[in-house]
Amino acid sequence: SHGHCWPKSFPEDTSVRVPMLLRHPGRTPEKRHSDLLFGALDIMPTLLGMLGLEIPEACQGQDLSHAIYRRDDNLVESQPLFYMRPAWRGVYTKRYTYSVDEFEGAERYITGRDWRVFYDRERDPHQMNNLYFSTHAKDVAIKEHLHALHEEWLERFDDPFLSGNELLRRLDIGEGHLNDPGEGILKAPPI
Repeated sequence: SHGHCWPKSFPEDTSVRVPMLLRHPGRTPEKRHSDLLFGALDIMPTLLGMLGLEIPEACQGQDLSHAIYRRDDNLVESQPLFYMRPAWRGVYTKRYTYSVDEFEGAERYITGRDWRVFYDRERDPHQMNNLYFSTHAKDVAIKEHLHALHEEWLERFDDPFLSGNELLRRLDIGEGHLNDPGEGILKAPPI
């Protein structure tokens, strides 16, 4: 969709929105649809919370079991969107999708893609109208708020917004071409 030549790695719902199915007999109501914003990082701590087990301090997600049991679908304001190949980050709220990338000039031209998006999914459920470059005052104000949320997520995770290749270099775990779709093969360091 959206003219993309591969199915994942993009901020649109067709790529980032994946349903989460939970069942805890006697605790979760049957056939309930929840609008709670729930991200991949929240899976492990939430499942541990549902089981009454300790959540490791190193866990970066949050335990949302209490929100699930209380049917509190408004507990979470946003979820982070992040991708390393190519490098883009963003934020997902109940109504909006926002993302930015770190490409400049020739790099943007080489990738042939632009991950700078701002969608109002309530007015535009199929994300066909990118408001990122809109100059309307209301759009600008919302975009500034979303960017602030995005910055909070970067700070929370101490994320320097590295590309996949730069991340590999800094971790000294090998080389790769993570910004080139289809070439994500890592060369393991010699043992």
